[in-house]
Amino acid sequence: MSVRDLSKRARRSSPLLLVATLFLNSSFVFSQKSGDEKKTHYILENPEVVRLELVPRALNLGEDTSTLEKPYVDGEKVYFRLKMTNTSLFPVEVPVGNLYRQNRPILYKNGQVHEYRKQIAELTEASDETVSDFHRDYQAHLEPNESITPQRIILDDWYDDLGPGHYQISVKHRLQPGQEWIESSSITFDIVAKSKNDTVRKPEGSIR
Repeated sequence: MSVRDLSKRARRSSPLLLVATLFLNSSFVFSQKSGDEKKTHYILENPEVVRLELVPRALNLGEDTSTLEKPYVDGEKVYFRLKMTNTSLFPVEVPVGNLYRQNRPILYKNGQVHEYRKQIAELTEASDETVSDFHRDYQAHLEPNESITPQRIILDDWYDDLGPGHYQISVKHRLQPGQEWIESSSITFDIVAKSKNDTVRKPEGSIR
């Protein structure tokens, strides 16, 4: 029997039944509103308006862009920056928070998927199952066509020693729980064995 039928019967019955029916009606409407509210809690409803690009590391002092074309030497710190661009016609707010909740690097070594370190694999699996919202450090305000590079993907944080080889990396990124993942462009790079004459670059002191 529908709620409407119950309401008609209640008008012909006792006041107590009428009150109970009204309560049922209000609970039904409240549950509908609650369901609707859960669907609209995202800061940015359409994540596809954010173009995601993986860009090379920043240059160290005294380096020029040709340095970025050289292979890394085994043992060097390898990282890339995540660039976000607002492609819409309106300003947007972009949540920037926990690296391990928001990002999923996809790394290939010599054509084979390179797995995360065990601890990171467990951490990302646990975060995928968490239904609570991200702890957001801040919300970046982006005007149309404006870009930021708010996060770095440091490979040592995600993977064990990589070793010499040919690599390709891209990153899947999620702004908030429950939203679709958006994927960045990819970058290829090489790591070569260290020789006696090689010096290890240290990107920690780089210009951003």
